[in-house]
Amino acid sequence: MVNNRQHIDLGGKTVIEKLEVTPPLRQKPILQDEACSLHFNKGGSHISAPTEKITIKENESILLKCGTYFADLF
Repeated sequence: MVNNRQHIDLGGKTVIEKLEVTPPLRQKPILQDEACSLHFNKGGSHISAPTEKITIKENESILLKCGTYFADLF
């Protein structure tokens, strides 16, 4: 569940977003022609990409390029 969402938009698109969530939560962001950087202050995530599965832990970050991903937050 998303508890709080703060964001900055530019040209009709969100360029910076901060989410506070209560796990478990599954998201399916589609990053068409975009990239994103994720940082986890608390908890972490299992991120499933087309070719691999990555676990991101507390206080770690990841940079994702264009594509479709599944993120299971814990």
